[in-house]
Amino acid sequence: MVKRRPVKGPMSFGSWVAVYEERDRSKFELSQGEELAFDRQHGFFTWKYDFKEHWLLIPKMCGDGRYWRPRIFAMVETLRANGVPCVGAYCVTKRKPEVYMRVLGGELVKQEVDETTGIVYSYILVTPENTNVKR
Repeated sequence: MVKRRPVKGPMSFGSWVAVYEERDRSKFELSQGEELAFDRQHGFFTWKYDFKEHWLLIPKMCGDGRYWRPRIFAMVETLRANGVPCVGAYCVTKRKPEVYMRVLGGELVKQEVDETTGIVYSYILVTPENTNVKR
């Protein structure tokens, strides 16, 4: 496990990506249809709407989750208000899910182990209705 160092902005996007790649031990690349939200002070997250499962997928996040949480909820609520079915935000993490849920709330939906690397991926569904975290 990579030791976490405190990260504070403002930082360039490239600097935030370097932090992400160090912590995630992977190269930052956007997949097809994946969009980016960025703030120099608070980091970034990526998102993609899944039309089949009706959720907002949040595959990558680096920075201040407490800052991003209300923005993610606002995206879910905007989709719903415009008639787009949206169950909630589906977040993926390699971290301990308890840590992630302490910041964002939600419920652990499933976990998968990558047979090649042994990395455990936790899938957490976060909705405005199922979070017990103060907004």
